[in-house]
Amino acid sequence: MDIKAVVSAKGQVVIPKLMREAMGLHRGSELIINLRDDDVLEVRPIKRDLTNFFGMGKRIIRKYGLAETPTDVDKAIAQAIEENN
Repeated sequence: MDIKAVVSAKGQVVIPKLMREAMGLHRGSELIINLRDDDVLEVRPIKRDLTNFFGMGKRIIRKYGLAETPTDVDKAIAQAIEENN
């Protein structure tokens, strides 16, 4: 799928919504960018495993000063997801 994109004065390129959705990208997603020998720019998302997700819950709890009950953890994760959308 070829879609035209424009490089801004700051060197930024917007990844079209259709491609972001297909790749599962969202605000805060990290990418690996590779320039191949044939002048092709590769962009791949950094995949996180489940252990990173659970570790995020602990950081959220500390950030918001919440108790570590299952209900509080669920609330903290929901709030973080809402802030990242």
